[in-house]
This record gives sequence, structure tokens and C-alpha cells, in this order.
Amino acid sequence: MITNITNQELELFLAKEHPAWHAQSVHNHANEYLTSIDERLAIAIEALVKSGERIDFQYGEFSLYLIQALRQNCSYWDAIILMDAYIKDPLNGKALILRR
Repeated sequence: MITNITNQELELFLAKEHPAWHAQSVHNHANEYLTSIDERLAIAIEALVKSGERIDFQYGEFSLYLIQALRQNCSYWDAIILMDAYIKDPLNGKALILRR
């Protein structure tokens, strides 16, 4: 569970990241992300949401920057979501990261 940012802060970020999403969808995704994303990604999420800063995070054989490099047109936020999947299930997460 991510506790270093508020639901409102994440909602504002997601609304900018996904302008086509309906407000209720933004709210639902923010709730889901805060409760389900691995806590090890909290520092990277906080830096992104609060200041727009992108810091690298490495786990296993991948880092956020490497995920972005491997996945063309992958936003930093999408790299965080892929890293979360990799942390929770390395085999499936690796497949998601390497999928084109």
C-alpha cells in the first residue's frame, strides 16, 4: 500500500496522464493503485506525482529506465505499473515487459 501520497494527489496526476479518462475512472484507478502497488515503488511514485521527478528504481534484472528503453513509447508511469507486475510475479512481469 502506498501511503506517502494522497488519493487526491494521485488523481490529479492520473487526470493529466490520461486526459480522456472519465473522473470516476480516474478516482477508481487512483484507489486501486494506492492499495495494490508494491510499497517498494513508493519513492519513485512520490517523486513523480509530487514534483514530476523521474528516479530510477531497480529490482531483479530490470529498472524503470530499462523498461522505458525496452518498450518504445512507454511512459514513466507505465514503467512503474510494469515494474509492479514484475515485482509481484517475475515470470509474468518479464513477459509483460518484453511484449511488444
